[in-house]
Amino acid sequence: MTVTDTAARVRRVNGVDLFHEIRGDGEPLVLVHGCWTDHDSWRFVVPELAGSFRVLSYDRGGHSRSQRPAGQGSRCTDEYVRTVADFARDHAAGLSSRGN
Repeated sequence: MTVTDTAARVRRVNGVDLFHEIRGDGEPLVLVHGCWTDHDSWRFVVPELAGSFRVLSYDRGGHSRSQRPAGQGSRCTDEYVRTVADFARDHAAGLSSRGN
């Protein structure tokens, strides 16, 4: 896959269909968006990162093109980290709308 290629997919994980895109070559890197956003919040940095990494950006359950998990709302828990752990064990980045 070259840096300009993007593979958009849906994968069923823990009973929930999650939308994700993979772009670039190299060591795997997972980008996790914050609450109130989706994978597209990374659109300005993915092209640059894809020059050095194989980048996976995805919509967490209940966000944008991913299915909403059973229960109330989407959950910001370790469940989503485990969801992508098999893709990249060493490199991950996230953002949050909360701060103190």
